[in-house]
Amino acid sequence: MGMFEVKVKLANLTAPSRVQEVSLLVDTGATLSWIPGETLQRIGVAPFSRMPFSLADGRLLQREVAAVLLMVDGRKAAVTVALGEPGEEAVLGATALESLGFVVDPVSQKLLPRNLRALRTTHHPDNAQSPREEFNRWAEAGRGEGMEEEHLPITLPVLDLMRIEPTDNVLDVGC
Repeated sequence: MGMFEVKVKLANLTAPSRVQEVSLLVDTGATLSWIPGETLQRIGVAPFSRMPFSLADGRLLQREVAAVLLMVDGRKAAVTVALGEPGEEAVLGATALESLGFVVDPVSQKLLPRNLRALRTTHHPDNAQSPREEFNRWAEAGRGEGMEEEHLPITLPVLDLMRIEPTDNVLDVGC
């Protein structure tokens, strides 16, 4: 198990023919993808805001953010990215992975496509409940049981490698 990189294409949302291919380290611990600022400048992408970030070591910093069209393995999505400064690692973060519909298989070091999830967006004529009410009823009935089966092909090999002891505490932070 280890870290791995994927090739992606970045495009300017307002001029999609301005494209740059880059290799990004897959980092599910990063909220946003970090793209070198000079790469984004080459395709004409300008920042629209500045945001605060917390690093794993506790330090705080601010970076400019911008929106780009990100393409991976035939999938594409408009995503917000942080403009990385010289010397900072270029990474593919969690929000981009979610937006594109990928899960990370750390054992085979691949991105696995999955369907995006949606509860429901409108009232159905046969159901007078709102989506919120329906979700709450669904959760109370335990209908989330079985969803873990989708995760087993990835989770079991990872757990085998982790050597978890019966006395260890494990925090599951979700999908």
